[in-house]
Amino acid sequence: MKVAVVQMNSGSDSRKNQEKAESFIRQAAKDGAELVALPENFLFRGSAREMQDLCLKLKPITLQFNRLAQELKIRLLLGSVPEPTGDRGKVFNTSIFILPTGEVPVRYKKLHLFSAMMPDGREINESRSLRGGNRIQTFKDGEAVYGFTICYDLRFPELFRIMLQSGANLFFVPANFTKPTGTAHWHTLIRARAIENLSFVVAPAQCGFDSGNQVDAFGHSMVVSPWGDILLEMGEDEGMKIVDVRFEAVTEARKKLPVISHIRTDLIRLETRDRRAEAEMATQSRPGGR
Repeated sequence: MKVAVVQMNSGSDSRKNQEKAESFIRQAAKDGAELVALPENFLFRGSAREMQDLCLKLKPITLQFNRLAQELKIRLLLGSVPEPTGDRGKVFNTSIFILPTGEVPVRYKKLHLFSAMMPDGREINESRSLRGGNRIQTFKDGEAVYGFTICYDLRFPELFRIMLQSGANLFFVPANFTKPTGTAHWHTLIRARAIENLSFVVAPAQCGFDSGNQVDAFGHSMVVSPWGDILLEMGEDEGMKIVDVRFEAVTEARKKLPVISHIRTDLIRLETRDRRAEAEMATQSRPGGR
């Protein structure tokens, strides 16, 4: 499968961002891409209030991307868009996956909300304007079983392991990593998630200045193989690149290093049993115990 990764420097003008994204998508399809992945917040980076206003106008925008996927006969990952929560003060940060038929089998709501202290002492806290989702999602599509995450989710390996148990062999990580955290951890985390799960990781990212968080984004969109090889990496400018993803590489890696078959899925049961035994012994040792 030929996979295109789009790196964007999205601003607060959603119409301009939409037009830019569509241009990249059309070029990717023209160059032979079968799947195009956009970054987190590709449609908008700006104030929380503007983001809330945008989510109320989202439906016609997403329908246009549905039609585009149909027209170009491609799979399309809308890295993330703001969706209403029912709470006027907060939105969901949602990835939308579109099939060549225009169908949408997955709307994944970001589970983990980013919070960090920047070098200048400012705190970024997404929970002030976002609400986290509560559903882990995978989707089987021919040889591929996609696992869905967004940005900060990358730091939670247990999420990837759960999706692996559902058969995932390619993880999406659309991101808007800050330059300080990206410089420190981006490459290590992306490669770690690929190696741990012997799966592909496709990570389209934002670059440039994020006016919403008032910080530079890291860029460096990546695609990493199940063996941890960097198949594609971009710099800190906007653009689009295509890489050939061979799912036989997953089979080969897992045959070479059968770590997946060695996962101790019984450990949770053992831990639960041991804790129950300890609790029972503690009850029996107390005065009045059985």
